[in-house]
Order: sequence, then structure tokens, then C-alpha cells
Amino acid sequence: GVSIVKVWEVGTWKEVAELTGHNSVGIDFVGDIPGKDLIVTGGQDGTIFVWRTTNWEQIATLRQPGKGDLMQSAISISPDGKYLVAVERPETPYRTDFSVWKTTGLTTSVQVHIASLSHCSCLAFTPDGKYLFTNSNPLKLLKVGSWEEVLAVGSSVDVWAMAVMPDGKYLIAGRDVWELKNPFT
Repeated sequence: GVSIVKVWEVGTWKEVAELTGHNSVGIDFVGDIPGKDLIVTGGQDGTIFVWRTTNWEQIATLRQPGKGDLMQSAISISPDGKYLVAVERPETPYRTDFSVWKTTGLTTSVQVHIASLSHCSCLAFTPDGKYLFTNSNPLKLLKVGSWEEVLAVGSSVDVWAMAVMPDGKYLIAGRDVWELKNPFT
């Protein structure tokens, strides 16, 4: 069997497309790429598909080089639509690989960065797209573009979801709320 992503037109709620390709394990992520006619789906089967919304054609399958399918535990798209970041499900509890693609190169599936973090299962971009939070233990803040660690703070124990508020003033990580101050917003 396969997992299906159904697409409906907002307002009329008419089904306009069925996106197939992921196996029957399930879909963990669906997101749009701002400023582009593209959406991304991430499946538990370890595939990340990129779809063109003008005709619902699958245009790319993203994988980590040398690893086969990218068994992602988190996917995030930068607010400006320039980067797609995927975090691999860890082979060991101490190391997680994450991959970054420029969205201009998705059809060629060329990564711009790959690195290792301690176990990471969720990601959150700041609203300005300049930084990325990871729930690596401790929580880490990475500078977008160089992907260097800028800050490590607290603990990510029991952090299974995180978000930066749209005004950039707060990071919600699990049960904790962190106030963010310049230059991190």
C-alpha cells in the first residue's frame, strides 16, 4: 500500500489532487515553500518528495548521499523559502545528521550542508530566517548559511516540539518558554 496526501481547494473543499509515492508507513510532514509553487512531503519511509503545485507533479526525491533514504525525524523550511532542513532519525542516540538544501536546487537534490548534532528531533527557524533552533541536548541556535553554533542553552529533555513566535520574542520548547533578545530574533 501507499500513503496518500490529499489536496483540497480552500473554500470549496473540492479535492484537487492525490499525491502518492510514500509507502504505507505514513506521512510525517507536509509544508509549502514560501514564494515558490512547491510543497514538500516527508514520509516515515525515509523519503522527502518535492511537488510542483501548478500540476501536482513530483519533481524531486531528496536523500542523504551514501545513506539511501533520509529517515527524517524533523523537516523545516526557512520563512524566506531559501532552505529546507531535514534531520535524520539517529542510528545511535548520540549522533544525528542534518542536511540542508537550497530550494533553488531541489530538482537536482544537491545539499549545501551536512553535519552531526547530538540527538535532534525538532527544528524551529526564527521569523527572520537568520537562525535555526534545534532540540539537540542542549538546545542549540545555528546561524543560517554558515550553520555554525551560535548558542547552546538549557536542556532538550522532553522537548518533542518547538516553535518561535511570529514576533520573534519567544521560543517555546516543550514545556519551557524562552524570551529571545537581539541579536537572536
